[in-house]
Amino acid sequence: GRVKQTEYRGIKLHGTWEVIFAEWCDLNEILWEKNTKYFKYSWNGERKYFPDFYLQEKDIYIEVKGYVTDRDLAKWRDFPKKLIVIDKSAILLIRENKFIAPW
Repeated sequence: GRVKQTEYRGIKLHGTWEVIFAEWCDLNEILWEKNTKYFKYSWNGERKYFPDFYLQEKDIYIEVKGYVTDRDLAKWRDFPKKLIVIDKSAILLIRENKFIAPW
C-alpha cells in the first residue's frame, strides 16, 4: 500500500511504474494481464505472493519494484516460475525508449 492505485484500460494497477510497463507492453504488442494467481513463500511463516503481471504468451511473471527488501528476496527465492523484476533502471530505459526486453 505505498503507491497510489491507478486505472489503465479498466484495470487497477499499483502506481505509475506499473502503468508505464503496461503501456510499453501495449506499444510492443506484448499481451499482458494483471496477475491474480498467488504463490506460497516462507517469511516468518507461510505467506502468499502475487507478482504484478503475467505474460501468458511467454509464461513469464513480472514484478515492478522500486526497492528490494529481504522479504522480496524470500518471495523470489521460493518462486517456482520464471520471474523478471522491472526496477527503476528498466523504467528509466522504457521512458527513454531504450528498453530491451530480457526474454
